[in-house]
Amino acid sequence: MKEQTISQRQLLVDFVVDRSSFATQTLLVLGGSLLLTASAKVAIPIGPVPMTFQTLAVLLLGVMLGRKLGTLAVLTYLVQGLCGLPVFTATFTGATAGYLFGMLPAVWIAGFAAERGKDRNFWTVLPFLAIAHQTIFVFGVLWLSVVLGSWEQGFTFGYLPFFGFDIAKFVAASAIVAAMWNGQR
Repeated sequence: MKEQTISQRQLLVDFVVDRSSFATQTLLVLGGSLLLTASAKVAIPIGPVPMTFQTLAVLLLGVMLGRKLGTLAVLTYLVQGLCGLPVFTATFTGATAGYLFGMLPAVWIAGFAAERGKDRNFWTVLPFLAIAHQTIFVFGVLWLSVVLGSWEQGFTFGYLPFFGFDIAKFVAASAIVAAMWNGQR
């Protein structure tokens, strides 16, 4: 059997739908933006940055849809918010804007891993999802540091309260994805 190229490699979404048509791709992108909206609405206010499930959703979108469709889903979500739709818990002009922008490179990293088959196993996907998740926090903490006026405050309020939950989310995403692949075998 001939080895599949990266662009031909199967993603998790391929077990549910044929993503080759424009209509299906459009529905996947819109569905991904709806998933992000729903994940933002589950929020625990703990300071200037609420705790949500958005980062978990971003990781899952990347590995399930790949770089292109995952990034388009996040971009669609961000554009919806910019247009005034009530999709965010955060805002582009407030303390949380950096986290929103950080979702774009994060979904791309997760999709990159999936397109190379790294999502088939917990241990091979975990480092990619850890890096993707931390990318969101790098953008978020840098922006929050500017808003609050110091790196220490940005880190104290924008990263430390989330540390344990942060790890749990990328570990959970890795476990979910690996379990889904194991279910397909």
